[in-house]
Amino acid sequence: MSEKTEQPTEKKLRDGRKEGQVVKSIEITSLFQLIALYLYFHFFTEKMILILIESITFTLQLVNKPFSYALTQLSHALIESLTSALLFLGAGVIVATVGSVFLQVGVVIASKAIGFKSEHINPVSNFKQIFSLHSVVELCKSSLKVIMLSLIFAFFFYYYASTFRALPYCGL
Repeated sequence: MSEKTEQPTEKKLRDGRKEGQVVKSIEITSLFQLIALYLYFHFFTEKMILILIESITFTLQLVNKPFSYALTQLSHALIESLTSALLFLGAGVIVATVGSVFLQVGVVIASKAIGFKSEHINPVSNFKQIFSLHSVVELCKSSLKVIMLSLIFAFFFYYYASTFRALPYCGL
């Protein structure tokens, strides 16, 4: 393969854009998603704590009720709580994802990028794509993120573990 030294012409860039071949960064999209998550937890933490307190209180009220009745009531309350808590989270992440892609590439409607291509079902090319260097690097990055978050969680868990004994005396 020869090295390309010339910049693409305006026509090639336009044609590539029509075909859906645009440059966008996964990291920028991830950054926007993390910002959306931060904002969600920053503004909705109190609401989530209130929902959790209400759920625990409601569960304690159902202790002496018949099992099938309590299970039904608890299931409905759990679905309602999760829906109200996760609705804004999902909407925020979706808006952040779409917004970041829109900021990077603008509006691109390319039917060629959506269309069916038979080479996508070829097992050999799929095997090469799964085990490519890019996939291995992405796997390593994702694994490193999970390890870092686990270490941070473990640190805070062990740091505050001694205060867990006092939780029953805090009250609701």
